[in-house]
Amino acid sequence: MENLFFERVRKHQNEGSAEVPTFQEIAASPVFHRYLSNMMHALADEKAMSLKLVLLTSQPGEKTPASHIDGNVISIDVNNMLTRNFAAYQNKMYALLGYLFHEMAHLLYPDFHHENVAFAALQSGCIPYADSPHAAQLDPAVREELLDALQKEEFTGFFINLYSDIANVISDAHDEDKLCRAHSSFVQKSIMTLREGLFTNLPALETLTEHTQHAPLTVMIALLLQYARFGKVFVLREETVRTSPYMSLLRRTEGWVDLARQTDLPEVKFCCINAIVETLWPILRISLLPQMDFDRKWGFRGDQGEFVEKGDSGEEADEENHQKGKSDKKGMSGDDADSEKGNDGDSGGGNQEAEGENNSENSDDVGGIASRSSGTRKGGGGGQGGQSAEHTISPIQQLELAVESLGGESFSAPPVNMLQGEDDAPSIGESKEKFAEQEHKEENTEKAEQNMRSMLSSIVTDMRKDSAEQQAAEEQITDVLMQINTGNMSSPHYGITIDMKKSPVRALDRGLYERVAKANRSLINRIVQEVDKIIREEGVTIQKHRYVGRDIDAKSAYKVDQRYFTQKKDPEKLLDMAVTILVDNSDSMNGKRLAKSKEATVVLAEVLERLDIPTFIAGHASQKALSFTIYKLFDDARNAKYAISRMAARGDNRDGLALVIAGSYLLQRPERNKLLIIISDGQPNSAGYGGDLAKQDIRSVVSTHRRQGIKTLAVAIGDDKPQIKQIYGDAYINISDVNHLPEALAKMIEKEIIYHIAAE
Repeated sequence: MENLFFERVRKHQNEGSAEVPTFQEIAASPVFHRYLSNMMHALADEKAMSLKLVLLTSQPGEKTPASHIDGNVISIDVNNMLTRNFAAYQNKMYALLGYLFHEMAHLLYPDFHHENVAFAALQSGCIPYADSPHAAQLDPAVREELLDALQKEEFTGFFINLYSDIANVISDAHDEDKLCRAHSSFVQKSIMTLREGLFTNLPALETLTEHTQHAPLTVMIALLLQYARFGKVFVLREETVRTSPYMSLLRRTEGWVDLARQTDLPEVKFCCINAIVETLWPILRISLLPQMDFDRKWGFRGDQGEFVEKGDSGEEADEENHQKGKSDKKGMSGDDADSEKGNDGDSGGGNQEAEGENNSENSDDVGGIASRSSGTRKGGGGGQGGQSAEHTISPIQQLELAVESLGGESFSAPPVNMLQGEDDAPSIGESKEKFAEQEHKEENTEKAEQNMRSMLSSIVTDMRKDSAEQQAAEEQITDVLMQINTGNMSSPHYGITIDMKKSPVRALDRGLYERVAKANRSLINRIVQEVDKIIREEGVTIQKHRYVGRDIDAKSAYKVDQRYFTQKKDPEKLLDMAVTILVDNSDSMNGKRLAKSKEATVVLAEVLERLDIPTFIAGHASQKALSFTIYKLFDDARNAKYAISRMAARGDNRDGLALVIAGSYLLQRPERNKLLIIISDGQPNSAGYGGDLAKQDIRSVVSTHRRQGIKTLAVAIGDDKPQIKQIYGDAYINISDVNHLPEALAKMIEKEIIYHIAAE
């Protein structure tokens, strides 16, 4: 059956080789999830090894975030707007990887502590890090007005949201840049493809200024966030850059934005944000003006006019003191000035939403990552400002419109449930050293493209192999069913239908399986090491006093029984064994019994795999029909074992028939030693099947298997030891404490393997 199985797999693979799956089919396959999970764990450090990946498939119009990280789970919508818009499979794949790497950057470069300090300061009406040696020295009058506004309770929510939006978008860009520098061009290409896709969906400045809902504050913040995220803004006409007052004001903030994106010191980042906010004060004040009582008045002359300051006489004042930004960095430390351009250090990423903020609203308008927070706002609403009726929305609403214009409502939601600490962000020196170590790993763009083509090809090939193996498994099931006769009127299983199927592997099964394997790693390692030690010892042992052999032992030549030959054991034949594990999945096993049975099965699967012993794993239950679920075939790919996580309790148990089916698979194996392990509560019971009838049936099956060369071992978790012994004789171990099941079963398999090695 082994050769036949592989022949069938090859046949079905060849039949499907001409079919090209759609990208939706690729993204929905377990193979695709495995590849992305492997990529994710390749970037994760030790603390993130439990990270799980969830792939969602939204429909157009659904409010699903393109990506999101929540504690130990990264969610990605494989049908987001970018993957729908890109035509080439490679670009679709780059975009999805870009989302994955974006979320990984949040995990790898957190900066929660310093951001929480900043938001706490805002909550108390203070300017964050105002006393820092890195603080910029701009117009004292502007800072006084800003501080006055911060201390007004009705503006607290507005400023927290404003700082949060700017900080989040800067951190998005900073963290992605840092990840790109630390890794190969494959990561860089994915991030760049994501950025390019998002940028092409931005509204142009001309469109923003024409929109009736967009007050000056909305337009200005939208431009600022565009520049912070992408390093450029989207305009349709070149003259707009020269004539727009928004562009004029934006240019004053560019230097601060650049430095905030580049620095690896969170304190410097927030000092830069302070400078940005103070530089934008003329237009911020317009929105807050109706509720503020300042001596100076600021005005806005038309959509294409200028921002002007008016003195007591009403005349426009000189704005020279507010032309701060790119070239004016007095107040920043020397180290920070040096790092303004091309600094390898960056601020730590990551952020929590400010207190009082909730999850982001998500739509399908743009589908890109704009910022880590865009959610429904709480806090002070601010006053109404602007020059016309369309500008009467609150400052909070204007901020929300600005953020939405950057990425729509379907960009990545802010990280939540993330670990926090005092020392989240690495120092600039550490970052430079790390980047220097990674420089030799950089690949060129052509290499990245080659890797992408290879990845897509491998995914499609593995998908075809999975499909071919599933078809071969179904044909194998048909063959086995033909060998099992339940129509014999003398059989206790007369007329029983057999529902036999191969369990697929779900996306989350691997994580569940690997958590169990990790928890039992020391036990698994110990058993494997013990067996390996015996194999090494037995592999060089000279067996004496044998009837046949390659050499003659002169000292035994006198023996009249003619057993004077010697030979060495063949190490390759020492583990000439195939093992089947059959687990009772009936309701009586529900709860802790089944949970520990699954754990024990995972331990055995890992031990046997590492010893290269072919393994078959199945579960059984019975209602009207016998449900026989195969979790792993002897010849399955290694990932099939993850389906063990899907074991669930249901119905009754018809152990005798399940043993017949399991034995049928085992009989087809070429290995000399065949072992069948059944894990049960020792209480066979189903419609018309129980009591003495069931006991006699099981004894008959076990006896038949013994004659056929199959050794059966029962692992009984029940409390009725005499009944279990009556069924299986001495071929059982009784587990009175279910908590000891994994270790007891592991020791049993170790003993059996060693016994067979010694018997060779």
